Amino acid sequence: MLKQRVITAAVLIAILGGAVLWSPYALAAVAAVLSVGASYEYSRLITKSDAISKNLLLMCSALAVNVCGVFFPQYITAVSVLTVVVIFGTVMFSPEPDASDAVYLAWGFIYTGLCMAFAQRLMISPHGYAIVLPAFAACALCDTAAYFVGMKFGRHRFCPKVSPKKSWEGAAAGFIAAVAAYSASYFIPSAAGLPHRLAFCIAGGVVIGVFGELGDLAASLVKRKFDVKDYGTVFPGHGGFLDRIDSYLFVFAGIYALSGLLLGIS
Repeated sequence: MLKQRVITAAVLIAILGGAVLWSPYALAAVAAVLSVGASYEYSRLITKSDAISKNLLLMCSALAVNVCGVFFPQYITAVSVLTVVVIFGTVMFSPEPDASDAVYLAWGFIYTGLCMAFAQRLMISPHGYAIVLPAFAACALCDTAAYFVGMKFGRHRFCPKVSPKKSWEGAAAGFIAAVAAYSASYFIPSAAGLPHRLAFCIAGGVVIGVFGELGDLAASLVKRKFDVKDYGTVFPGHGGFLDRIDSYLFVFAGIYALSGLLLGIS
């Protein structure tokens, strides 16, 4: 299992690396694919159907808000409000209306679509790579440190009713790794023009360390509700799209909020 995870991770890193070297728009396209794939995996839990046609609402909404994140940021709010209204309207007029379906789908749009749109806004902003790529790396290190330290030294359960294998030891290791990694982005030369740079890098590390864990737990909470181990199987050893990016979605949203607060990015 570990070998398969490493191979899959290496392939994904190669794809992301190629997109980074090509252009911010190539990276945005990869992010949009991940977002739409995650929205499909999430939606089929609620619709109880693998058919694309049954899950188009969430998929199209995720794509629309990602496109707005790159090209039409002024329409993000309008698309988000319209999506939530359409979701509730669709459920209300379905053969078997269930309020919980509407709530779950609305949250699915926020989680798989809107959070990634925030990442899109950051990627194409000035100094975008200096903000997003270290956040991605810090979140990956947070996950890795939490996994290996938790496996080796984990004794005290962190959130046993949601994710029984997580430990406080692993969470602490992940938090420290995230703070250290993102704080180090202070020394990236291309970020020299950022205001409040040191405060942003340190606070960003704290945000990643906390939000990364919460994002993973949020995904686990939904999986436990619907009694599934993984959201999908597209990535051998890692599960589906959402299994792979669950931590990053909360992290991107948190870093976007912090960027607006300290850097004036919107």
